[in-house]
Formats: sequence, C-alpha cells, structure tokens
Amino acid sequence: MQKKQKNNISKDPSRIYPIRAFREVDQVYEPDFGKIDEDFVQKIWNTQRFINADLLSIDGKEIRVLKPGVWNREEGPDFMHAEIELNGKLLVGDVEIHVKASEWYTHKHHLNSRYNRVVLHTVFYNDDFNLRTRLQNGKRISTLELLKWIDAPIGDLYDETHQEESQAEDYCRVTGQRLDLEKLKHVFESLGTERFLEKADAIRLLRTRLDFEQILYEGIMEALGYTQNSKPLRELSQRVPFADFDHKSVEEIQAILFGVAGLLPSQTEKPLPAIEREDPFVVALEKLWHTSTQ
Repeated sequence: MQKKQKNNISKDPSRIYPIRAFREVDQVYEPDFGKIDEDFVQKIWNTQRFINADLLSIDGKEIRVLKPGVWNREEGPDFMHAEIELNGKLLVGDVEIHVKASEWYTHKHHLNSRYNRVVLHTVFYNDDFNLRTRLQNGKRISTLELLKWIDAPIGDLYDETHQEESQAEDYCRVTGQRLDLEKLKHVFESLGTERFLEKADAIRLLRTRLDFEQILYEGIMEALGYTQNSKPLRELSQRVPFADFDHKSVEEIQAILFGVAGLLPSQTEKPLPAIEREDPFVVALEKLWHTSTQ
C-alpha cells in the first residue's frame, strides 16, 4: 500500500505569506506632517482627545492631566496654569505644545527664560533622541508624545476639528446659542462709529495746544504699539516731539528714539553678546546717541 506524502507547505512560510508583506522591525511610523500643524495638536490637548489614564512620558514617568490650562494666544507657552500629576507629584505651571519634539530646540525655547515655568512638553510625535527637555535655567522636564494615546484615528480627529471650526463660526462659545450675524455686525459698526467719534473729540481738544503734525505723530506712535505697548509709545512721542526731528537724518532719529526709550545696548543691565554689541548698525546708533546728548 502506497503511503501518503505529508504536505510540507508549512515548512516554507513564503509560499503562504510573502516575506515582503511583513513590516521591518526598524521601520518607524511617521504621521502626515503636511496636514498636522501645531494648532491641530493644541486643539487635541485643549479638548483632551487622548486617553488620560496610564499615560507615560517618553522617559517612563506616569502622567495624569488634571487641568490642561488656559490656552494662551499671545507669545509664550501655549497653555498656562495647567495642573499635571507626574509620578504622583502635583505640578502647577505651563505646557508647551509642538508637532515634533525637536521643535523645542528649533524654536530656541531652551534659551528663553519665559519658558522656565513649563512643567510638561507635549508633542504629537517624538522625533528627538533626548528623553527629557531642557529649560533655560538648566532644569529638565518630561515630554509626552500624544500620538500613542489619542482616542480616535488621526483622520477622524482632523475632520472633526475642521468641522467644528466651520460650525463654531455661527455659534457663541459661551452660551452655545446661534448668533445673529447681521445684528452682531450692526452692533460692532455702531461701536466702531462711537469709538471713532470719541477719538475725533480727543483730537479736537489736542488741537488747542498742539499742531497738526504733533497730533498725527502721537496718533501713529500709539497705533504702532497695538494693545500692549500703545501707552509707552505715545509717552515716547511726547518726550521726543516731532519738531525735534527737523533737519535730522533717519539714523539720527532712530538713535534718539532708541536712546530716550532706554533700549540701546549700553543702557541695558545685562550685557549683550559681543556679536550684537559690535553690529555696525548698533555701533552707529550708539555713536549718534552719545553725540546728541553732549
């Protein structure tokens, strides 16, 4: 009786699963950075669209987010007054958000003392070899990679974020009620007209003691300061009247304004690097300022 031959196909895995179908061990997944920007990552953090349990930093520390913080739209860390629990210890401070971990150093935050209150560096993708992020004061903080913990596919989060943006345009973020945009537009136009008339009245009063050029000069300087520096720039225009610029070159005017404002390198308490002090433009301003004060 002829014996049946055993099927040896299992000894050759490539006949069932082609070897090229397997992912290489050292192959690293990278998200589509063409679509993912910092604003998208900030929204993920702000809405807490990640699994806030058993979180681990890239240096292996347990993380729990108690409060994500207040979204900062100005310069400085992205979220302020956050509360983070790190290995059971409560940390209160700021959180800085990036798409990639390396952007902390690319943006030179490690040289900026404004970021010394950051208690957690949060990134979408860790492309850096440093396990901990260095602050300007030398302290090192942990980094959290959100990619490992997000609670939905990236594409879904991306679509949801953009859909929410388009829908939010017609809704009040405080009450959640739909806005009457035409009525709102009318209110803003009325307020704008009222503010314009107030400005006009103020200028009429100034004309009783100032000439038109000085009034225009002060108004331009105040406008250049925007919200945060409008008052200092207006004060500068009053300390250095427009008439003082007669028969002076652009460089002389710049030197006077920088000097009166106390912004020249020789006036700073902390010495600047030599490369900045010896810049030809800076040297020229210093010389013109000292000449004008003699």
